[in-house]
Amino acid sequence: MNSFDFSFLYEYKGLDLNMILLSFVVGIVIASIAMIYHQMFLGGIVRKILENGAHSPENALTLEQLNINSKNIFVKFALRDNSTFRKIVIKTEENKYYIPEERRIREEIRFRKKGNGFSGVILALIVFILAAFVLLTVIPWLIDEATNIFLK
Repeated sequence: MNSFDFSFLYEYKGLDLNMILLSFVVGIVIASIAMIYHQMFLGGIVRKILENGAHSPENALTLEQLNINSKNIFVKFALRDNSTFRKIVIKTEENKYYIPEERRIREEIRFRKKGNGFSGVILALIVFILAAFVLLTVIPWLIDEATNIFLK
């Protein structure tokens, strides 16, 4: 009777661990950039609209009135037709923008300035990269030591 080979449980392949940790680092960097864009850039637009009292089509304001550069590529991207951000920020036929009163409180909380800023994100990335470095050095050592103890 042939027994099942369990050698895959203790054979260490450094490339696998490196790729997993590299994938985590890349994922965290991408998520951090997206969070900064959402909180600082989109949040900045929402905060300006709310601070200026644009809560209805009658109170809607143009981008120039809000001191937002309409030629900025990120502004154009955020306020393009059929974007999810346009479900929050409503555009009138006169190219004015507002946030409806019934959504005001929710969006004030969602896009409040309080929270992690750019420095907090950079600090979190540094801590994660240091942790990944430690894992890349400690785990192979532990696996080698366990292999030496149990297989020799």
